[in-house]
Amino acid sequence: MSETPPKPTTRDRLMMALAAIPFLVSIFVLGLALSNQVLVTFGIAWPVIQIVGYWMMLQSAEWRFSHQLVTTQIALHWLVMFLLIALVRKAL
Repeated sequence: MSETPPKPTTRDRLMMALAAIPFLVSIFVLGLALSNQVLVTFGIAWPVIQIVGYWMMLQSAEWRFSHQLVTTQIALHWLVMFLLIALVRKAL
C-alpha cells in the first residue's frame, strides 16, 4: 500500500534547483580533474559525497527538499563550491 508522494511546492523546486548547480559544477570539476590529472581525489570524492549525502538526508527528511537538513547540506555544497572558486582564482 504505497502512498502517493506529496506534490513538490515552489520552495521544494527552488531547493532542487539550488542543489543541482553544485552537483553540475562537481561533474565539471571531475572532468577537468581526470583530463588534467590535478585534484583527482577531490574531483571523484565531491560528487560521490553529494550523492550519498543527499540520499541520506532526503531519507531522514522524509523526501522533503524544504527540510532544514537538506537546506543545510545544500548550503555546505555551495560553500565548497565557493572555496574551490577562491582556490582556483588565487592559483591563477
